[in-house]
Amino acid sequence: GILRRLALRLSFYLISISAQKVFRPGFLATINTIHFARWVLLPGTNRLMFFSNYGGSWESYLEDFIAKASAGLTGVWSNTDGYPRTRWLFLDGARDGDRFKRWARRQQVPTLFWYTAYPRLNTTRIRINSR
Repeated sequence: GILRRLALRLSFYLISISAQKVFRPGFLATINTIHFARWVLLPGTNRLMFFSNYGGSWESYLEDFIAKASAGLTGVWSNTDGYPRTRWLFLDGARDGDRFKRWARRQQVPTLFWYTAYPRLNTTRIRINSR
């Protein structure tokens, strides 16, 4: 309903402000293993799409989200079906690591094509080289 849509917009706004004013450029919060993240509301639907690029294992990716960005994740995804139980739309949710991981796995859609400009370089080396 309208409350959920407003809460989702507020979450997007707060994440955007944090990304611009608080966090280091090139990092999602304090997570250096996640290189890109974007939520998109699909026009004309109630569907939310999330894209991200990360370095490391699926398990470490989710652990980083749980430990370092759970409030932001919960603020957005608490407005979706089946997300782990929250308090006040921003609390808990992703903190329930096992439920969050099961939920995330059920939502995942495999990427069928992938391009990388520097296949032999890790992100640390790319950052160093860009200076």
